[in-house]
Amino acid sequence: MSAESTVAFYGVRFEIADEDITSLEERSHPLLVKARQNGLKTYWGNFAEKGRKCLLFVGDKVGIFGLENDRQVRVSVDELANRANDTNARLQRAGIVEQAMLYLEWQPDIR
Repeated sequence: MSAESTVAFYGVRFEIADEDITSLEERSHPLLVKARQNGLKTYWGNFAEKGRKCLLFVGDKVGIFGLENDRQVRVSVDELANRANDTNARLQRAGIVEQAMLYLEWQPDIR
């Protein structure tokens, strides 16, 4: 069973082409490899209500909220700043140059 959720993630978001989904499933996609090598978290899935919109987040997972996931997460401003600074440094070491941001992204229940 799956349920809709909201992803809270600090880092970089990439839209993944259909032809690259297999490499995500096999955990061999270059962005997944860079993330693992640099201690970054990842989350990916289909974020389209209809059809397919595969997104990959690389950075620091704040939480996944929903019926089957987290109900709440508490993070102080100081902790959030420290996590952001650490994530920015790790992204830079990984060669990921896109601007990191705090994402709150709704993921529909796709059946």
